[in-house]
Order: sequence, then C-alpha cells, then structure tokens
Amino acid sequence: MNSQKDKKHASFIDTKPPIAVIDIGSNTVRLVVYEGEYRSPAPIYNEKNTCRLGHGLAETGRMNEDNVKQALDLLKRFKILIDNMAVKKLYVIATAAAREAANGPQFITQAEQILDHEIKVLTGREEAYFAALGVFSGHRKANGLVGDLGGGSLELVSVTNNKVDENGITLPLGALRLMEVSNGNLEVAKTIIERELDKVDFWSEVKGRSFYLVGGTWRALAKLHMHQTGYPLNILQGYRMEPSMAKGFANFVSQMNFDIISKHEYNISKSRLQILPFGALVLAAVLTRVEPQKIVVSACGVREGILYDKLDKAEKKKDPLISASKLYSKNVSRSTEHAEELIEFTAQIFGPELSESSEENRLRQAVCYLDDIGWRAHPDVRGVQSLGVISNAALVAISHAGRAFIAYTVYYRHEGGKDGNESQYLRPLIKPQNLVRARVLGLLIRVAYAISGVRQGLLPRVKLYIDEGELILRLPKDLADLRGKRLNGRLDKLAFEMGLQAKITVKS
Repeated sequence: MNSQKDKKHASFIDTKPPIAVIDIGSNTVRLVVYEGEYRSPAPIYNEKNTCRLGHGLAETGRMNEDNVKQALDLLKRFKILIDNMAVKKLYVIATAAAREAANGPQFITQAEQILDHEIKVLTGREEAYFAALGVFSGHRKANGLVGDLGGGSLELVSVTNNKVDENGITLPLGALRLMEVSNGNLEVAKTIIERELDKVDFWSEVKGRSFYLVGGTWRALAKLHMHQTGYPLNILQGYRMEPSMAKGFANFVSQMNFDIISKHEYNISKSRLQILPFGALVLAAVLTRVEPQKIVVSACGVREGILYDKLDKAEKKKDPLISASKLYSKNVSRSTEHAEELIEFTAQIFGPELSESSEENRLRQAVCYLDDIGWRAHPDVRGVQSLGVISNAALVAISHAGRAFIAYTVYYRHEGGKDGNESQYLRPLIKPQNLVRARVLGLLIRVAYAISGVRQGLLPRVKLYIDEGELILRLPKDLADLRGKRLNGRLDKLAFEMGLQAKITVKS
C-alpha cells in the first residue's frame, strides 16, 4: 500500500477504492478485497489457504514452524496483491492460534513486517462481538444467538434487534482443536463439548430464538446439507435449516466416514472435511440447548463485522438489500434514475391498489434497481440470464424466497410473463401466490418500458390506476402518440393477468 501511494485504485466498480481484510485464523488464512466502503460491499477478490496454525497447539503450546512459514509466505503473496489493487484501507486480524501460542507474538511481529501494517489480535470476546456485527451486516433485525465456529474456538453471543448483548463468550471448541485434543475420538470430543458448553450461563435467554451459524466449518456443513437435500441454489447466505432436521443431520454427519465423503463432489476442501464431524458434534450439542425457532446461515462473519464497525451511523441505517441493489444498478444497468422512477411508477399499483407489506415493498424496490442488469445480453436470453444472475447475486438481508421473487419478476419482465423449462428450478423456493405477484410486477415493468424506452423523464408524467374493473393508463396530451401496438398490447396483457380490462385515456 505504501509503495503504491500514487497508483490509481483498481476501478472494479463505481468510483470508491477497494478495501480489504486479512483474517489469520487457526485453520485458514484468508484475504478478501471488497468493492469499497458501502453498507453491503461485495467481495471482488477472495483467496484462502489452509495453513492450520492451530495444528498441535493444544499439545505443544506453540504454532508449528512449518505452518508458520506457510502462513508468512502467503502473506507475502497477499502483500503484492493488495498493493497492485491499490487497496485504500486494510484491516488485518488474527484469532485463537496467534492469541494463544507461545510463539504468537513473534509470528505477529514477522507478519506485520511483511505487510507493513499493524495486526489486531482479537480477544475471544472481540471475536464474538465482530461475528455478531457480521451477522448485522447481512441481516435485518437479527435476534437470537450468534455462534462462530473456527478452527481453534467457538464464540457465542446473543443479539437483540441488531444490538450485541454483553454476554459474549469464547470456548476452546474449535473443530481443528477438538479433533486433535480428542485424538479423533468422537466420544471423547462429546465429553469435552458438554463440559465446555456447561460453562455458558445464558442458554435460557436464547432458547427458542433464532440461531445464526457463522464460520467456515458450519458453512461447509450447510453446503453438505444442500447437496443431500437437492437444494436448487448454492447460496449459503440466508440458507435456512429446519431445526428438527438439523440436529439429526449434524449427528449423521458426525458419524460419516471421511473416505466416503471425500469421494463425492461437495466443493468442500479435504482439510475441511476432516474436521467437519467435530464441527457437527458442536452444532448438535448447541442445538440441544438452544432449541431454536429457526437456523440461519450467515456467510457474513468477523471480516464483514470489522467493516460494518467502521461505517458511520447513516450508512449502518441503510437497508443492505436496497444499498446493494442500487449499486448493481449504478454499475450494470443503463439508468439508475430510470430505476428510481420505476419504483414510483409501480407504486401506483402496489400499495394503493394491491396490498403490499413492508417486506414486499423493499423487494419491489430491489426489483426496480435490478430489472435492467441483463440488457447487454442477446434479447432471446435476457430473461434466463437475469434469472440466474439475480438468484446467485451477492445480495444480503434477503431470504431465498425473496431472491426467487426478484429473479422471477425480472425473468417475466423479459419473457412477457411466460414460463419456460429453464425457469422451473427455482419453483420450490417461492409460494404460488408470490409467483403470481412476480408475474404482475414483471408485466407492469414491461408497460413502463413501453412508455419510457429506458430513459428517465416520462414515467412521472403518466398516471396508472384501477377504477370499476378497468386498469386505466392516463397519458398527457403531448404523449398521446405513445399509444400503439407495443404499449396497448403490454397493457392488455397486464390487465388480463389482473382480471381487469385495459384502457388508455389522454388528459385534455
């Protein structure tokens, strides 16, 4: 960074320079570069290596020298990358292994010299705190228990309406540590887990609430659950597991043979698969105590929590879904101003005429920001391409059902409300009534484009409303010539979908 002071930042997206976090964990060391200081920044570069700094730590009290060298060599690589990307701000954190090892201070000194940057060695309570902030960065109004399972430790903290309660605790139950101190014996590991979890004094406070899963091992467990159930999306953020099934699945995974698991294509590293049974044991034990109402996977953790903590109050108050969708619009769509006019245009029907909850309102806003992201594709494939891009986009603070709603709406906007075989895979995620709603909104947006083309300025001048069984579009006199086959046909189709008759009037 210092050597690149005068270098223009890599203009990945919009105009803000990238920021980065290096996370030196007990199992992996990771660099994530984000697009800038936004409420919901998307990663533009993500690299990790399994250095296993916590390997043997419980027995020797020190980090293995070969693993230390591997980590330091990796940091040298990261230094070159962040300098080349002209990262504006870098945050470097280290967790349990560096915190506990006798040679931890020496390692940190060497790492700081390589990076030419200070490293923050987090305490256990700080890990819990930043994990909770990470959940806040990706969820609205988080309530319940946040659990962050790393290689060396487990952090637990309760949260209430996106506020961290003062009960954060760290326990020596990291999956890598458990595997080693138990010598791979699951029964011994269970005894250790029960003993440590008995130290937690706030189980009654979080019982029956939501449980947010943070950390690579639990994410891998969720990924395995997706494969086992044939889930249609490969998005971990916001993935939910039924509590009654999750405990049984965790117990099942804890008994799975590693050699059998490793033969399947789960997109999970072998090093992670080795410790997965121990992470599953921890999850099953926590679930027994919490009996959560719902289990939600958070792909946002300590790293995102570090960034969230640096935001000002105004930025923190922004809706992360709307913030991210608007950023997509600015960088991929033809006109963000048109998208904002589209929000107001569609509000003439959704709200006054068709009831709309606060959640449906924010989804509609996101649709309007994202509806044009496929415009550079060939017209014949814009619908299916948009469906795939949106359903897999780096969006947060949205359920998978919400993803499906937005994706289907934009799909219908391009396909004229028609379904195709290529769109069927998301059907399990969306209720039939919401699919109908998506079709209506998609057809309404088609009407809007027949009025505006794709430029701002015209939509605010037209009125759309329902009166006595008619869907009426009122044009000002100077826009009367917009009437024609395209506009008339699209309005007719929308009206038919809504069980109405279409009518266009001209204001005299």
